[in-house]
Amino acid sequence: SLSVFKCEHLTDASMEAIAHHCSSLKSLSGRSSNLTDASIKGIAENCPFLTLLDVGDCPFITDVSICAIARHCPSITSLDVGDCVMISDAAIITAP
Repeated sequence: SLSVFKCEHLTDASMEAIAHHCSSLKSLSGRSSNLTDASIKGIAENCPFLTLLDVGDCPFITDVSICAIARHCPSITSLDVGDCVMISDAAIITAP
C-alpha cells in the first residue's frame, strides 16, 4: 500500500521508480496529487497486482490512464476517478 495523497511535487520520474521497485503494489492512493498519465501508465504496466487505485481530483489524468489501467491491471476492484475532469465517459464505457 502506498499513499501519495496531496503530494503536489511528485514527478513522473519518482513514480516510475516506485513502479519499477514496487511491482507487488496492491493499493495506491494518489488523490489530489500531480499524478499524470505517464505516472499511471508506468504503475499500470509494472504493478499487475494492483487492486485499488484512487486518483480522484488529479487534474492531469486523462483517458490514457483509464486505457492503461484496463489493459494492464486485471485485478483492479476499486478505481476512484472522481473529479478527474479530463476523463471522458467514452473512456469508461469502452475500457476493455
